[in-house]
Amino acid sequence: MKPKSSRRAIFVATECFLRARVMRGWLAQGHEVAELWIGNSAAKPFLRRGRPWTLAFPDWSTACIVRRNGINVLRNDRLSSWTGAIERAEELGADTLITAMTYQIVPARLLGFFGRNAFNFHPALQPFYKGPHPRLGMLLHGKQDEYGGMTLHILSEGIDEGDIVARRRLLFSLAGSYVRWEALLAEVAADMVGNELAAFFVGRLNAAPQDPEAGSYIRIGKDEIMVSRDSTVDQVRRLCDVLGPQRSLQIRPDELPPQQGVLQVYRFVGVVGPPSGEPPRIARGFVEIDLSDGRVRLSRRRRVNKLGYRLARIAAMMAAPSAYRRMRQDLFLEA
Repeated sequence: MKPKSSRRAIFVATECFLRARVMRGWLAQGHEVAELWIGNSAAKPFLRRGRPWTLAFPDWSTACIVRRNGINVLRNDRLSSWTGAIERAEELGADTLITAMTYQIVPARLLGFFGRNAFNFHPALQPFYKGPHPRLGMLLHGKQDEYGGMTLHILSEGIDEGDIVARRRLLFSLAGSYVRWEALLAEVAADMVGNELAAFFVGRLNAAPQDPEAGSYIRIGKDEIMVSRDSTVDQVRRLCDVLGPQRSLQIRPDELPPQQGVLQVYRFVGVVGPPSGEPPRIARGFVEIDLSDGRVRLSRRRRVNKLGYRLARIAAMMAAPSAYRRMRQDLFLEA
């Protein structure tokens, strides 16, 4: 039997740790998920079948959560132009809207329907690092310990500008790697569902407006995370240090022979000399390429590296719940 205070939410999100953990946290509170909206641009059928690791970690898989709880998944039209969104929400009996890591913009008419019961989980301490690439932006700017964390805020017409319900700080240095940081941030968000969001629903916690003059917005272009002759040695070394083990860094295609195709790198090996004026040297395990202030050797990403990343994700899922319980009292500061 569901509790009298049970709510019924529509989730709008992309597939990631954050969505699965927030959805799991929502259900654990006795609430219902009316439907999951993934947009027409979502990749095909991650929901039809789970990846092998999802059998061992079903609470980290949206596919497993959806199947286990009989949740309908809708590949909806773009929200900004979907005229039937409100009618659909009414038909479902939804009283709450939750977004988490989505590129779908919720229009004013839908926000008006849900009012102050439309929420977003944003992986940065707002008002800083609003926008679609907060974690990547913080890492590139070296601000991951200053603004790393999770913000729960009410949705508004301005992107990430709504009143803040709560913020929790989570330093990147405590996690040690991007994938562990990602998993721990998802644990933070899930915990906020049962604490700060629950307190807001019963009036024990109020949302505070953001200072419109403060903060920052970040959108990272593809060129900013590509290696090219315009890059400096320090820039590429930093990209490899903070992103290479977990994300694919690419050599800009116009730097390579036409027949080469995509070339991914992940580790900075070293400087081999000044710029030589020679084309890139592409070997089985590495590439040497001219940058603006030096010629460098970078390790290529191979299948074994991709396997290592998958294993790192599994390790992060295994460790995150207990690590979060150990750390939350002492290390997660209310910001």
